[in-house]
Amino acid sequence: MTGKIIKLVIAALFVVTFVATAANNKEVSIQTNLHCGSCAAKIEKGLKKTSGIITSKADVSSKVVTIKYDADKTDESKISAAISKMGYTTEVMKTTADSKKSCCTDKKVTDKDCCDTKATKSAPKK
Repeated sequence: MTGKIIKLVIAALFVVTFVATAANNKEVSIQTNLHCGSCAAKIEKGLKKTSGIITSKADVSSKVVTIKYDADKTDESKISAAISKMGYTTEVMKTTADSKKSCCTDKKVTDKDCCDTKATKSAPKK
């Protein structure tokens, strides 16, 4: 009986720790001047050594590095600095939510679809 209680307590602590850790995770996309697979690999490898980085994925075609990180250990400016230190330019990209928020607060916006979260645009016909 005592063994089952101990196992339940350990399992509960694991779940609480996992949920608490996940709550501080954030994601950022950074535009860079990478131009090949070697550049992408260099950035991903370098970011693995950076404190607080959970995952990173560099896309050669878009030149964007998408990084998941622990906000308690690092932030966007430190991540940008780490990439810059590797020899690449960086520009933190606004998320869709940030862009929509900015658009919706701009009183001069004439695009009605900007703030309409239900608006959908159809794909171009072939």
